Amino acid sequence: MTVREWASAMNRMDDWQMEITEDMLREGFALFDKDNSGFLTPDELVGILTRPGGGSAMSEADAKAFVEKHDKNKDGKLSIDEFVRAIAADRKSVLR
Repeated sequence: MTVREWASAMNRMDDWQMEITEDMLREGFALFDKDNSGFLTPDELVGILTRPGGGSAMSEADAKAFVEKHDKNKDGKLSIDEFVRAIAADRKSVLR
């Protein structure tokens, strides 16, 4: 599955008010983690997720702010658990 296919599936599920499971979010994380580091950096999120509130893809500044907001241990990147919590909390605004 590609990133675009994953995001499209998440959007359809949200539109149909279907539950998005943690496993689905973990699958998305694996797609976004381009260097297989086990973490997502702002650079990996640019152009993938949408800006909070919907609309166009995240810019570098948006991605950095998203990571800063959800990076609980302040290491400058999101772990898989931080990502799952972030998307679960903000999914309507970042999956569009």
